[in-house]
Amino acid sequence: MKESLVPLGRIMHEMQKERGCVILFLCSNWALDEEGMKQKFLESNDAVEDLAAKIPVWKKKGRINKAMLAKISNVLEEIKSLTTQRDLVLSKEISATDSISVYSHKIIGPILDLMIEVALNDPDHDSSHVSAFSNFLNLKERIGRERVLTASECHVVLERRRLVRLVEFK
Repeated sequence: MKESLVPLGRIMHEMQKERGCVILFLCSNWALDEEGMKQKFLESNDAVEDLAAKIPVWKKKGRINKAMLAKISNVLEEIKSLTTQRDLVLSKEISATDSISVYSHKIIGPILDLMIEVALNDPDHDSSHVSAFSNFLNLKERIGRERVLTASECHVVLERRRLVRLVEFK
């Protein structure tokens, strides 16, 4: 089942990049336009489709058990539910903090947990390697979350400064 780590890792990375793009799109007028966002969504979908295409092969070869299949299916279903989220992003009807929450807790967190579980279930795993892998994934996600939170807060600070200048001008 180790071979699932690469497509899962790709999905996790694409979702982290998408989360960052969404925050920039929502918090600034210059970072990305609607077409740029749609392109990012397509790139993320490609990673998901890559994993989905591999599942039948793994099932046929007996490389995936029912429990793991169920967990991967749950992650894929959560990602499919992003369509509504993405529509709200494109129409700017959702806040940056709500978007961060959806991506971080409903999508990326479960993928991260699944990747660690896959590594642990490998019969040839080395506990120290799995521990290092787990720490790396968690650190990567923490840094990603800090970056999007910082980006969203920078927008708030800049908007506050703009309003203060407007008030001072009057």
